[in-house]
Amino acid sequence: MSSSTNIEGEITISPPIPWPLVKDSRFVVQAGRWCTDTDVQLRVDQESTPTGDGYVTVAYAVAIVVSGRETDGRHVVSEINEILAAFGEGREFGGRLDLTNRDYMTTTRVKVIGTGLVARAAEFEPIVTWPKESE
Repeated sequence: MSSSTNIEGEITISPPIPWPLVKDSRFVVQAGRWCTDTDVQLRVDQESTPTGDGYVTVAYAVAIVVSGRETDGRHVVSEINEILAAFGEGREFGGRLDLTNRDYMTTTRVKVIGTGLVARAAEFEPIVTWPKESE
């Protein structure tokens, strides 16, 4: 039986990844679909600039976000590491994803540690600290 996990937040990418590098990635929403088949996806922003002949639109992947599909969150860390391996060179990653399992009421946090090719996703669990007065 699978459980359901709520994922919030985003991991920003700097500098953004140009469209030609990500357009065929399994982490990018393709035409006619509203999400990927993955737990996370690349958020792609577009910027249009006027020219003498009309507009030029440029697209970049600017963040790693939740895909929008129902998930148990088991693949979040491995999928982020796949993105880092493919596109991490020369980039920095900021922010985090917070995962809350609705069935087991557990919370974890995923953050990227390091930059460039040595960057990796790490999952953290909260630590419960008892008040000193309770000792």
